[in-house]
Amino acid sequence: MYIQYVGFNGTAGSRAYDFHVVDVPREPRNFTVEINSEAFGPSRLRFQDGPDICFARLKEGLQEETSDARAEVHLNISEQDVRVYLEAHRPVKLLGKGRRESLVEEPDGSQGRPSFLTRAPQREIARQKQQDADDRTAQAKARQANQAAFRP
Repeated sequence: MYIQYVGFNGTAGSRAYDFHVVDVPREPRNFTVEINSEAFGPSRLRFQDGPDICFARLKEGLQEETSDARAEVHLNISEQDVRVYLEAHRPVKLLGKGRRESLVEEPDGSQGRPSFLTRAPQREIARQKQQDADDRTAQAKARQANQAAFRP
């Protein structure tokens, strides 16, 4: 399956992100994922977050397709989706002694996280931490080898 971001259309009330999906042997299809304009702003989504959150939402919708139920061609991003995305993609403030505070407002008693917003960021964070550790190890070995080469 190939998902291509085509662009967006903005209005006063929302931004609609368009995608083209090619899934052989099916016919190519076009999808639109819409976000309310109020979701963008300080301590909210940045405009560059729009394609990412919409792509993830579309991908989940396509993965849930069955032969009897195809994905809707027009999807919406909910307020809960925005909160979960921000929580997964924004830093947290350390309060001391291991306590952390999210810089994103917590949902008003709502529980549950859409899987399309939580799985990938956690894997990406773990992969990046491992890559950073590997890089530090390689740099330390290079320094040791460099120092050994210049010792009499």
